[in-house]
Amino acid sequence: MSFKDIEYQTKAINNLIEATDNLLVNRQPSPVIAFKAPTGSGKTVMTAKYIQKLCSIMEDNICFIWVSIGQGELHKQSKLKLENIFEGFPKVSLLGEEFFGFKKEIERNEVVVVNWESINNKDREGNYTNVLMRDGEKINFRQVLHNTREAGKKIFLIIDESHFGASTERANELRDEIKANITLEMSATPKLIPSQDDVLDYKAAYVRVRIEEVIKEEMIKKQIIINEGLTDIAERTIDRRLLESAYEKREELKSLLEVENSNVNPLVIVQLPNGEEGERKKDTVIEFLKEKDISIDNGKLAIWLDNEKENLDNITDNTNSVEFLIFKQAIDTGWDCPRAQVLVRFRDSQSEVFARQTLGRILRMPEQKHYVDDKLNKAYIYTDYTGNVLSIIDNEFDYPIGRIRPIPLQKRENIENIKLSREFIHRRRKNIVKETVQASFNEMIESLGFIKGDYEHNVNILEDNGFELDISKLQENIIGELEIESRDLLTIDDISGEEVNIEIDEERTEVLFRRLLWKHSRALGNNRDILFNVLRESIYEFFYDYIVRFMEDSDYIVKIQKLFVLNYRFFNKLIIDVINKYNELKEDDINEITVYTESVYKLPIKININPEVYEKVEIGQLPTT
Repeated sequence: MSFKDIEYQTKAINNLIEATDNLLVNRQPSPVIAFKAPTGSGKTVMTAKYIQKLCSIMEDNICFIWVSIGQGELHKQSKLKLENIFEGFPKVSLLGEEFFGFKKEIERNEVVVVNWESINNKDREGNYTNVLMRDGEKINFRQVLHNTREAGKKIFLIIDESHFGASTERANELRDEIKANITLEMSATPKLIPSQDDVLDYKAAYVRVRIEEVIKEEMIKKQIIINEGLTDIAERTIDRRLLESAYEKREELKSLLEVENSNVNPLVIVQLPNGEEGERKKDTVIEFLKEKDISIDNGKLAIWLDNEKENLDNITDNTNSVEFLIFKQAIDTGWDCPRAQVLVRFRDSQSEVFARQTLGRILRMPEQKHYVDDKLNKAYIYTDYTGNVLSIIDNEFDYPIGRIRPIPLQKRENIENIKLSREFIHRRRKNIVKETVQASFNEMIESLGFIKGDYEHNVNILEDNGFELDISKLQENIIGELEIESRDLLTIDDISGEEVNIEIDEERTEVLFRRLLWKHSRALGNNRDILFNVLRESIYEFFYDYIVRFMEDSDYIVKIQKLFVLNYRFFNKLIIDVINKYNELKEDDINEITVYTESVYKLPIKININPEVYEKVEIGQLPTT
């Protein structure tokens, strides 16, 4: 596969080579190169060509470990992409396939691709759980690393998407296992940038590609457009408005590409929220797409979820038949599919922020060029989010934070394990949630003066409490149409567009109703399902017993849910009071207590400490008494 020569990429590769040479010559322990490049700039291509160049110019015996940290099976995608770039040299191996008890060391110039998540798990005793890392009859990868170092090879560790967990304690343990001569951390949004002192002392280096250079070379899109034409869509529900807008935009982009004699098939990616809400939203999306003759069976719909994967083969190819991809988090980081141009992002009740890395999935240009029609040079987002749009922007600010290198402490051989014992007092709530909460709810209602069946009297109480009975006033604000220049992403602090006021439909009402009840239900931990059902039943019964008039309507459940959402302030206080009253019950009334004791010991063989917080002090013989 041929790759066009791009000036900023050539400059970055040369800067990486120069930084490597300086760090190796000065021989500081565990030097790191932080390589920051915007999403879509070709980080993999630049790093791969950097590896090729090192293999060509270095006389030393070198090898490489390429770590993919993103979710899913990004390590396999990385291997295929590296092979396409290398075109036969150097050799690329996948850890799980070629290092399963057979190879004793990494070959010269070989690049071993590793799935970070598959090798970093340990049990409670600190032993590796993966067969590639743990001790056994066959040679493990830790022994391969040891043999490689013993053979005199220099190991280069490449960490792809390093912002994603590369600085955790377990990650640092793996770094210690690898003992790389040079570590290259690459990311569009690195968490840590080397301090100026570290750079001057040759402990680290910093290489950056500017976003302006990437746009100039037509590698990424010029603009990001949010909720374009959303208010012109006549669909009844907000969810269907978003999906219809995305569908129509994809059809338009496909027609425009054909005019430009391009066979690229633009892809819409649909991100679901987590939990039960995500499952309900998935059904909505699939039903909508089925009406458009887009399904798994005809190859136009793909699904990438933990427990369901459909039509993912070759989905990143520009001419692949898949038109819509449903996912949750699998492609948030590192997934490379340049034909993805439209994103539908449903608000997630479990997270108030838009996953920043998701935006990077639709910024690339599919043919590494800008088109004549400028509509094709833009990325499109359709979302029900509101507030500051910066929560969805892929910020790439430089953080002046010095890199923290942990200090390893090793247990002396003559020190025995310290044996301790601990006592557990386990409190488990008895299964009396339903009757207790229901009784508390009814007591609270009666304490406010409500009388069963006395509609006029109860309405007066509601109005005195600021209760709103006109359900037509239930509306929601979402982000209105907004254009953002890609080149501005680095310089602006606040992007808040005008909001669009949309009447909340039945489907959305149920989502909000359930979301608000779940918010309270989490207060009882393992009993959250019981509390959710009790609160829902109590609210329905409240309207039935005290506001009976509209129970005659066929859609009374929807009306109840709308009144609940519209008057959430009233119900919020009521539910909090009910839960507090439940929690104030005597411990003996709601708790079963179990006490047990066990012997434990924990004195790790090795720990890492943070030098910013702790200071390593040499001590002599401990005093004896």
